[in-house]
Amino acid sequence: MIFLMLGGSASLFAQNKTISGTISDENGNRIPFATIKVKGSNKGVSSDESGAFSISLSVDQNNLEISAVGFATQSVKATDKIAVTLNSSNKTLTPVTVSALGFKKSKDKSAYSNSSVKGDAVEKSGEANLINGLSSKASGVNIVRSNGDPGSGASIQIRGQSTITGDLQPLIVIDGIPISNSNFGSTTEDVAQQSRLNDINPNDIESYEVLKGAAAASLYGTRAANGVIMITTKKGKNSAGKVKISYESSVSFDQLNKSVPLQTNYAQGSNGVFSLNTSRSWGDKISDRLGGADVPLTPSTGYLLLPDGSQRYLVANGTASNPHGGRRSRDVYDHSTELFRTGYFWDNNISFSGGDDNGHFYLSLGNLDQKGILKNGSDYLRRTIRFNSDRKFGALQLNTGLAYTYSNSNRVQQGSNLNGIFLGGLRTSPDFDNSVYEGTYVDNNGIKYPGRQVSYRNQIGKNTTSGYDNPFWVINNITNQSRVNRFIPNMEASLKMNDWLQVINRAGLDYYLDRRIENYPVLASGDKNGGYLAEETISEFQINNDLMLKADYNKLKDITLSGVLGYNYNTRSAENIGANVRSFILPGAPFNLGNSAQDQRTAFNSQSKIVVNGAYLQGNIGYKDFLFLDLTGRYERYSTVKNGFFYPSASLAYIFKTANSGKENDILSFGKMRFSYGQVGVPAGPYAWSDYFAPAAESESWGALLDASSSTYGGGYARSAVQGNPNIRPEIKTEIELGSDLRFFNNRLSLSATYYSNKTKDVILSVQVPSSTGYDNKLDNIGTIQNKGIELDVNGLVYNGKNIKINSGIIFSKNKNKVVDMGGSKSVFLNGFTGCSSRAVEGYALGALWGVDFLRDANGKLILDANGFAQANSEEGVIGDPNPDWTGAFNTSVSFKNFTFSFVIDHVQGGDVWNGTKGALYTFGTHADVGNQVVSNVDLHTYTGATIAAGTPFRGAIYDFGGGPVALTQAWYTDLGGSFGPVASQFIEDGTRTRLREATLGYSFKNENLKKRAKISSIDISLTGRNLALITKYSGIDPETNLTGPSNGKGLDYFNNPSTRSYLFTIKINY
Repeated sequence: MIFLMLGGSASLFAQNKTISGTISDENGNRIPFATIKVKGSNKGVSSDESGAFSISLSVDQNNLEISAVGFATQSVKATDKIAVTLNSSNKTLTPVTVSALGFKKSKDKSAYSNSSVKGDAVEKSGEANLINGLSSKASGVNIVRSNGDPGSGASIQIRGQSTITGDLQPLIVIDGIPISNSNFGSTTEDVAQQSRLNDINPNDIESYEVLKGAAAASLYGTRAANGVIMITTKKGKNSAGKVKISYESSVSFDQLNKSVPLQTNYAQGSNGVFSLNTSRSWGDKISDRLGGADVPLTPSTGYLLLPDGSQRYLVANGTASNPHGGRRSRDVYDHSTELFRTGYFWDNNISFSGGDDNGHFYLSLGNLDQKGILKNGSDYLRRTIRFNSDRKFGALQLNTGLAYTYSNSNRVQQGSNLNGIFLGGLRTSPDFDNSVYEGTYVDNNGIKYPGRQVSYRNQIGKNTTSGYDNPFWVINNITNQSRVNRFIPNMEASLKMNDWLQVINRAGLDYYLDRRIENYPVLASGDKNGGYLAEETISEFQINNDLMLKADYNKLKDITLSGVLGYNYNTRSAENIGANVRSFILPGAPFNLGNSAQDQRTAFNSQSKIVVNGAYLQGNIGYKDFLFLDLTGRYERYSTVKNGFFYPSASLAYIFKTANSGKENDILSFGKMRFSYGQVGVPAGPYAWSDYFAPAAESESWGALLDASSSTYGGGYARSAVQGNPNIRPEIKTEIELGSDLRFFNNRLSLSATYYSNKTKDVILSVQVPSSTGYDNKLDNIGTIQNKGIELDVNGLVYNGKNIKINSGIIFSKNKNKVVDMGGSKSVFLNGFTGCSSRAVEGYALGALWGVDFLRDANGKLILDANGFAQANSEEGVIGDPNPDWTGAFNTSVSFKNFTFSFVIDHVQGGDVWNGTKGALYTFGTHADVGNQVVSNVDLHTYTGATIAAGTPFRGAIYDFGGGPVALTQAWYTDLGGSFGPVASQFIEDGTRTRLREATLGYSFKNENLKKRAKISSIDISLTGRNLALITKYSGIDPETNLTGPSNGKGLDYFNNPSTRSYLFTIKINY
């Protein structure tokens, strides 16, 4: 209504003339949000996001002054259809941000904190996937990768955690269209799954905008509690009708960054005596053996025929008088590195772009082929196509985009998994050669059993299960494949009704289909023994449409008005369908779901659908270019709850200093204060408000499963034990934000500081209900969680000489998270194990590490037993906090003539990690810490009460729990001192680390002869190192890891696959 009134008042300006034009830089690129002022007055306007402007002048006003940060000010005559070209200056370029609806706006006029990251910065990081490339690029954003496997996912958290059991990952929006970033299947075992965001080719991205606060993201309502990452893809630019071609090729060489330290002194067995095929390595000292070939056991129980024709026999176990038994060989093997090689990836991208004043196009093709650092079974292939175009037809403009991705990945087992490469590999006795993983077992009757798995617990392949799979056998025999096809088309039509009003319709969809195959041969260990095959198809389909009325009214003397009125429709559906079979009939048959008995086959499927309808309004009022008020509201009907909800926000920015409001040599060039308030939500899950039915099945403890779908019962369904809650509501996050943006020394130094405080109420948790209801529990809005923190961004042009330019930046983030209320629940399990888990605990940060500590008195002092050893507490509690105290990063870019050099160093302070791998290897006797021989000058007690006389060498360590030194021997490590004992706190380690995340040296060939003769405008070459240095006291593979990927649980390291260090060479040719 207000815009109609303004339109009706246009006659008041009939005596004025209207001047329009465009603002560009020397390369023809449009400059958004440049300032156009009437010379000699305060009247002015800003160019829009496409660099176009229109200004109303009185008949006697004939001169304009054009300025933009980063460019020299220019005066021009006020004639119709002005095309102004500004020349660069020494100042920082104009800061531009992207709003929640995907519209560009001046960052100086924004009233909330966003982080902007250029696509080039992520591309130059050398990371093969987009998520890891964003690490340490934006304040308030914490990214933790699952592991170093090709294509594996990562967790993204913005300003902490805003829900307890809901999704913690931010909403991803590409060119105004929300897309999926799901991560199905991340557990404490199996493989590290992909994050779907990694389907996007980083080379196609122009910029990233991180909307961190509730006010910035409130127009997305119930999906925005975890923040929003706005991604803008590359578009064509004016090229005078010529087609610009860019070809880029990168090759990366990847190495194992860090592994787990292992001992190579002691073999299989117990109490210093060798014992064949046992799981633990507390046996004889290898260096004390006689040397030479082992002595075969007689009479023989069969032998192993190896591929080279040699034979392997069992050997006799050791005794007290002969601890080595039949073992003679002193050969040892490094199981911490034996599986790894130098991996690589080859990434090729070619793009074609161009355009004129009426339209532009951009076409790219990408191919990434990655071979992981494992010697087999770990690879990733991604092929992408993207086409973007825009065209003007008078007042109508059409923008279209189409992206397609095909990926094929193979990943290996990890975690709490008898088929995991590290679980079996790192537990292996140091004198066993894992590289011989298969052979033919020949029994005493001469019958041959070809293709038998060989492992340190099954050394001649006699058994059909090996206890823990040989890691070489795993990478060469177990299949875990994922093949993805993904389409993301979008279209936007914009119709200009007049010079300040336009109608926009933006539509898009996102569809992917992920076909997964898991195959375990019959000799696999654990529950897969006998053979296991699973095939499943996961798909998600999302449609989004926004119809908007957008206004930008700048015809009033001191007031600018802009606004958007819109309607949003979004529907998302997901389906998972598949089957698995066990106990193969034909062991070596091709993948076939019919290769099993009927009762060994299981089919499964699930479906869900969510529909969202929302109406929203955004209005912005600017007064004299120094005061800006932004108001938004979204009313939304979300299908997982019965009622509609309203999400408001208000933001105020006050610019108290500009370049024109002081002296030329003022220290302060720009100053702004800002305040914002907003609400966003976390949705309830599908079908939370109603009862549903599922196939009936009952089991009791270790007894047999009673399955109603079996032929015995003829099938049946039972009502779910979870009671539907018709009053369930979205979780509501309310946030306030206060900040300031400052620039100094003629805009060469910028500082942005933000304080925020948010609280999520009505957090959805499961609560028990009386048995008389016929249900076990229901979901209800009973919890509260909060975050408080500060963010700092500092960027500066340190030096700008004739040939040398130096830019540096610092980001700092500190977030304090707390679970305030859980409706009486002591703790809620998020992920992990019986011994140590990640939980929500009232009064602590979300994800707190939970387990048993040593027994202590009221002052925290250990209570010791009669032998001087610590004892286990009888109760569980919080034993660590995986959330960092603060994070920061320092980046610098130096250019000298045609050379460039840049680096990023980041630091994470605090953040505990449970090193469950270390604890398990203590128990199994293979960790380096338990492989030493020590001597004491005093008598020592062992855990069992025995005495080791002074001067007597023993295997283990000397330690003082507070009651004098004691001997830590096998008795301690296989009981209370290992991770299979009850005390998990002893394996909580500080995750503080400093990392040289990336460093790049580049050179650009540019000269006129190259351009004239070969039509090449430039050739850029660069050498990049990733993860080059890591300084940490953490004793595991890398504190930046999490077994359960982007799940709500974190800080868990239990035989996680390791990270990589990489060296990347890139050449880019621009035609």
